[in-house]
Amino acid sequence: MTSDSDPWPHEPDEFDPESQWDDPAETLVDIPDSTLETEIEPQESESLSGDGARRFGLAVIYANGAIAGIGLGLLLIGFDVDFGWGGVVTSIGLFCGYRTYRVTEEHYQEISGPDAEVPSSD
Repeated sequence: MTSDSDPWPHEPDEFDPESQWDDPAETLVDIPDSTLETEIEPQESESLSGDGARRFGLAVIYANGAIAGIGLGLLLIGFDVDFGWGGVVTSIGLFCGYRTYRVTEEHYQEISGPDAEVPSSD
């Protein structure tokens, strides 16, 4: 009985796919050096105020509540045909979406100043 390493007498030699390629170190393109020639100094950025950070946190919480509420409410209505709970959860999600919009608008009003004109969506 022959082992797996012994070829059969009628079997041709296996094709070596690496034999068709040259030495990659010689044939590949040269990659340029990625170091910068000039030193870029970091700019000082404005830090977020405590009120702005609070608004951002509220907006994130409200947005997550909106996504979860609307998604779960529609799933309850669509799959469980439970319009009572599905309607309540969807309403909570819509309320959270509205609050996200209001918190974001309050922030934009504060950073643009009291005399700034709010662009209309028309």
